[in-house]
Amino acid sequence: MVCCSDITQVCLQARRALSLSPIQEIRQLRVEEIAGGVMLLGVVSRYYFKQLAQEIVLPLCERACCRLINRVSVQPRSRKVRTSPGFAVDAETN
Repeated sequence: MVCCSDITQVCLQARRALSLSPIQEIRQLRVEEIAGGVMLLGVVSRYYFKQLAQEIVLPLCERACCRLINRVSVQPRSRKVRTSPGFAVDAETN
């Protein structure tokens, strides 16, 4: 069984590791302590960012033998596509 102080320490380390990411969306994710593990929360624009954040935190959880719950949502941003000079339309990103 993992003790609470270990999970608290993992949360602190995870927050620090995410804060060092060059990707702003990853730096803005939240880490919360839950019974028996750590929960990763927030919103990113790409599935890759969600996976990257998980891979940053997972080794910390594995070392402490606690579980990681990834509740990061992916919400692609729309982008403007130029169709002619001075005119743009919204386009969904995939």
